[in-house]
Amino acid sequence: MSAAGTVTEITTEAGLRDALGGYPSGRVVKKERTSLHPLQVEWLRTSPFCVLATSDAEGRCDASPKGDPAGQRPVLAIVIEIEQVFWHCQKAFMRSGLWDQPAWPSIEDMPSVAALCKAVQNTTETLEELEAYYAKSNYSGLLY
Repeated sequence: MSAAGTVTEITTEAGLRDALGGYPSGRVVKKERTSLHPLQVEWLRTSPFCVLATSDAEGRCDASPKGDPAGQRPVLAIVIEIEQVFWHCQKAFMRSGLWDQPAWPSIEDMPSVAALCKAVQNTTETLEELEAYYAKSNYSGLLY
């Protein structure tokens, strides 16, 4: 949206380049690979969190967050055929304050997971039942 709160539709590559500030350069151009480097495999092995993005033959995409303490992941055998690997820098995480807990918005200012579930899913549970289900005291016992 623009500063005035109106939506600007971008319909050309030139318009997109203008909005983004031109063409990518430097490391951005070089971040695409066709396989994981052994150091990336080691990083994923020791990381407690990653996002696995997949697509089906029709091009429908999904990005699923995966997280467990390193060394405590359930054993899962999976074969992954890699077409593209993109290494992303942490700038977006840093700009968002994602790793800076004191900068996080108050959860009282946000809809609860239960409220989101009730709003977007066709569920028969009441909001109160969903709040009880998603309460940390209950949900943390359902992790494994």
